[in-house]
Amino acid sequence: MDYTTHNHTCLQSRGNPRRPDRIRPPTRPPVAEDDKPLEFFAIGSMLCGFAAMFLRYKWTAWLSLLCCLGHLANLRADESTNLRQLMGSCMFSVSSLITSYARDRHTNSSAMAAT
Repeated sequence: MDYTTHNHTCLQSRGNPRRPDRIRPPTRPPVAEDDKPLEFFAIGSMLCGFAAMFLRYKWTAWLSLLCCLGHLANLRADESTNLRQLMGSCMFSVSSLITSYARDRHTNSSAMAAT
């Protein structure tokens, strides 16, 4: 008798050791609203967006967009998040990026017209 036949006959004689009636899908324990971790990507997106708006740094506008995309990528499907905050963060980072480049183009065109 070879190994596979012996193993098959042993499983048949003892029965299936798994218990399909006792299988339960994993569930996460509920977390209180105050105990949830801070969303650092959302905070970073807003701070970099403000820096891009007021200081006119283009790299902070790009960093704001990257933080916003990082926040979007780290969302959990089962977690009910505040989509209004997420959309506000995305729109603010995109608008800071647009305004930082629009201001730069406007100042360059006025400087060239003066010469």
